[in-house]
Amino acid sequence: MKIAMCYRKGAKETPFHHYMISAFPDLFVKPRVYDIDLNKDRVTNINKNKLLIKKIIKLFHLPSPNVSTVNIKEEHDMVWGAQCIPLTDKPFVCDFEMFWQPFIENQRNWLTRKIVNHLLGKDNCKGIFFWTETAMMEFKRYVTPEISAKCHVFYPPIKVEKKRSQNKPLVFGFVSRYFYEKGGDIALDYMRRHNIYGIIAGDFPDDIELSEYKKQSIKILGMMPRELLRKEFYEKIDVLIYPGISDSFGFAFLEAMSYGIPIMTMHGYARKELIGDCGKVFNSVDELMNFVPNKEFLYLGVNGHKRVKKGDFSVENAHNFINTFIQKYIVTKYVKGDYID
Repeated sequence: MKIAMCYRKGAKETPFHHYMISAFPDLFVKPRVYDIDLNKDRVTNINKNKLLIKKIIKLFHLPSPNVSTVNIKEEHDMVWGAQCIPLTDKPFVCDFEMFWQPFIENQRNWLTRKIVNHLLGKDNCKGIFFWTETAMMEFKRYVTPEISAKCHVFYPPIKVEKKRSQNKPLVFGFVSRYFYEKGGDIALDYMRRHNIYGIIAGDFPDDIELSEYKKQSIKILGMMPRELLRKEFYEKIDVLIYPGISDSFGFAFLEAMSYGIPIMTMHGYARKELIGDCGKVFNSVDELMNFVPNKEFLYLGVNGHKRVKKGDFSVENAHNFINTFIQKYIVTKYVKGDYID
């Protein structure tokens, strides 16, 4: 079985697909492998263009099914739509982070819903994978029962890392390409108020100045490649403080769990489903600010490590899911344009 990964036009690989390809190195044909985009201006412009397109779609009530053509020359048995619906006659599956992605946030447009239902209702659509159960259940409100039956929750697989002993005093960390959008100002304020050691990785605003004392206790790493981020950030922090205000998923959570790092975060989309007993989810900024980690909280990192090693975020769990799915659902023979299960 060989699967071709189909991306949206202009889209780059997400952490989900990076970890998928890493977990199944022999399953995908010539996958595109990208590292974290370190160009801040380019990332900002891409996001501005996305917002502009969404506004135009909503303003003029345009149909907007999230589709992509498949231009893959290598031989393959099926297509995997990476956060998109691939336009293909071959068997395909697709994955989505959010319920609105198949519609590009235009799920209330009747023509968009009709097109999406038509494409996902075809016989060659073998599965629709959502990164969380929360997203899957919301998506089912906009599709037929037949399409709902094709939906599955498929948690991203992530490699478990070696759990290390904690620092004394503890080191807190925040990481993101989008400082304010992900609550970096809240994390920094927490570090300042509690006079603790901290590491901030990713985008850091030019308009924030740290005193000389804070420069000694709070380290600013800036943007860096994925492997360097592991060594300089995750291997050196004891607590991830990541409010994740605008996040609908948050791979920083999974990466922290893989190292056995407990998590402090704010209430958000599917947040309790993701965090579970691997950290603490706060309902307000004041609640987070007043919290002081104790031994009971620090032990929650062990739960995260177990969840990545043997639980729903494990490579083992992903292998079991994909192998079972392939055996049960994926077409194995193609004859004269007809699919035979």
